[in-house]
Amino acid sequence: MATDNVFKQLGDQIGKLITDPGAREDINKSINLFAQGAVARLDLVTRDEFDANLEALHQSQQRIAELETQIEELRALLDQLEQHASN
Repeated sequence: MATDNVFKQLGDQIGKLITDPGAREDINKSINLFAQGAVARLDLVTRDEFDANLEALHQSQQRIAELETQIEELRALLDQLEQHASN
């Protein structure tokens, strides 16, 4: 994920500034934990999940349009029957 790469690069840059290997490792671990927590809180979905939901939405919209057409046809038929019955 691109966000993980950004935090890895940040950790690497900070690591270059810290000369103590133990402190560098601790800082890198802290940054990685922070990054993982931040990404987890974003409630992200995968591209596949997004595409599947988008396809389901399009299918639902198409079905709604079909049902609206059927309703209009049934209303027109009902109006015709009501007019015929009143004559």
